[in-house]
Amino acid sequence: SETLEVVTVGGGNPYERAESIFGDMEQNGGEKELLETVASWSTEMISDGEIYLKEITHAREDDLAYYCIVRVSHCPEVSRLFSITVDFHGELDTEQRLAILYTLKE
Repeated sequence: SETLEVVTVGGGNPYERAESIFGDMEQNGGEKELLETVASWSTEMISDGEIYLKEITHAREDDLAYYCIVRVSHCPEVSRLFSITVDFHGELDTEQRLAILYTLKE
């Protein structure tokens, strides 16, 4: 499996001053956009906001389908830090796995 650490940013100018000490809590932290991106990249959603499935190749008569399971988890200590863990299933070499991960980055 491969793990990516993602720091989300969202809403307006990140250098903009908040109106109150807790103003940052009211701003969009980018979580919604992160989950929308993973959902649109995936083939299916298994558990909303947590687990997704990405089909890599369809099953054929002589071969099984290749796919990956994507898990998104929120770091409890840091509000804008997420881990994305991708578990590949199927015979994929390192170059193929990296190419698939790169498409998620885009």
